[in-house]
Amino acid sequence: MLQELSPNVSFTTTEDSDLSFVLFADTQLPTIFRQKFIGYVDPAKEAEFRLAADTKAETMTVLDALMQTGTGGYSWFDLYAQPPAKPGEGTKIRDEIQQIITRGQGSGGTPGATGSTTTTANQEYKHDFTKDMDPQSATNYYCIAVAKNVLGGEYAFKAVGNVHIPDTTPPTLTVPGADGIKDVNTGTYSGTLTLVFSEVVYWVPEDRDTSKICAVVEKNGVSEPPKTEDGKLIPGKTSMLAHMGGNVGTLKTMSNASDTATNTFTFDYTGVRVGNTLTLFKDGFISDRWGNSTVNTITLRYEEVKTGTGTAFTAGGWVIVE
Repeated sequence: MLQELSPNVSFTTTEDSDLSFVLFADTQLPTIFRQKFIGYVDPAKEAEFRLAADTKAETMTVLDALMQTGTGGYSWFDLYAQPPAKPGEGTKIRDEIQQIITRGQGSGGTPGATGSTTTTANQEYKHDFTKDMDPQSATNYYCIAVAKNVLGGEYAFKAVGNVHIPDTTPPTLTVPGADGIKDVNTGTYSGTLTLVFSEVVYWVPEDRDTSKICAVVEKNGVSEPPKTEDGKLIPGKTSMLAHMGGNVGTLKTMSNASDTATNTFTFDYTGVRVGNTLTLFKDGFISDRWGNSTVNTITLRYEEVKTGTGTAFTAGGWVIVE
């Protein structure tokens, strides 16, 4: 069994085993892992595989099969891949993956780390990959492992994703600019508000239940709940405006607003008066991908900006007050 405990990966085998593992950045995965798994399924088990995989049978990759857990705790790769090559048959998929892991070599990619050890049955072994990952990037890493009983036998394969250096710093907001134009007839302002955070923004509810975490997107009307795949939580999606409080009715999303996770949000605003406020968030907290949060709300207040001499105020802008 493999478990992602970033920056560690936990390995547990059911027998005393010779274990080998390799760490690949997403951008460095050998090409074989991106290939469709259906092309490597044991013909004798294809019908069973198609029944189990259902609509994913044609799209599942070799990496997906290594990460998916099936009957008895075995990966789908273990359960359905073609058996190892017999003498004179050349190299088959199990042989190729085993060689990539044990040798740290594969077409199209360079590993960040390789390692091997001998494990004791049902005793956890942890490996820390901190030094092998780039702390400045948001790169997703995969750990792929193979194990075989110390007395011999067949190899078992498993992979986990989302290995990373944990980020314990919540997102911070850059002070918005002041570009509002005043309507002399109504006394209100119009302009553009751009919110730039130090990292991609996520929303967690007030009880900080990270199982409900959602990536915050610019586009309005987006609402996708989190889901779990192979034991891993995949954040949902939610619109920024859905969780903002205050005079949020003065904001309008841009025509090219994105529905992907981001650290930058841009809105047009009209009819804003000095003293109007915006609150982030009205029903939860700003967090990062891992649920780290200051557990505070951010309040923006609209203020006039002196742009001329004497008492002339012709511009306005949103100012962080809390």
